Amino acid sequence: MVYAAPQAGLTFFFYHVYTHFWDLIAHRVPTEYIGTPESLTCGSVASASAKLVIYPLDLIKKRLQVQGFEEARKSFGQVVKYRGTIDCIVSIAKREGTRSLYKGLFPSVIKSFVQGGVSFWSYEQTCNVFRWLHDDT
Repeated sequence: MVYAAPQAGLTFFFYHVYTHFWDLIAHRVPTEYIGTPESLTCGSVASASAKLVIYPLDLIKKRLQVQGFEEARKSFGQVVKYRGTIDCIVSIAKREGTRSLYKGLFPSVIKSFVQGGVSFWSYEQTCNVFRWLHDDT
């Protein structure tokens, strides 16, 4: 919950900002119909932007989730036990440096970029179908 809610909120915030920015650049009045290029582009960039902001929380969540599997993880290197979220953040920053809070960012952003574009495109296309059905009645 600590990760999912901010991720979703930031994604929708960035999507709203980027679609308005798209309208400004295209010199058009914002309409209720958002086309394929706009929804794919803005959705992709919005999702990737949100991932960039929230990624340290994702890393902390994953580090805390893998605790308890120490025996299986011994071959991967040092096994660290954390007492909680704050301890995890402080330990990572001290042992590995603050930049390590972004370890594994690139693949995560790529996944988020693709997923965000497809999700917002699907959402906008569904909204367009419902608007079209509503307008015909």
